[in-house]
Amino acid sequence: MKKDHHITVPFSSPPPPKDALYKFKFEKPEQVKLIGSYGLKASSKHSEGFAIDVSVRMPNVHSLKIYC
Repeated sequence: MKKDHHITVPFSSPPPPKDALYKFKFEKPEQVKLIGSYGLKASSKHSEGFAIDVSVRMPNVHSLKIYC
């Protein structure tokens, strides 16, 4: 994703240690909606670009496994 779309996933500082005993898994969102003024075509352009409000519903995490 980073190379093709210039998207990175931020981590807190300091990042998790390399020898951490847990794993990360990325799931596809169940639903993504544009909300706010951009979706209504009523937004204004800023010097940095547009501000777009997005509502994202993520999948349920009942299958989360913790590795100890």
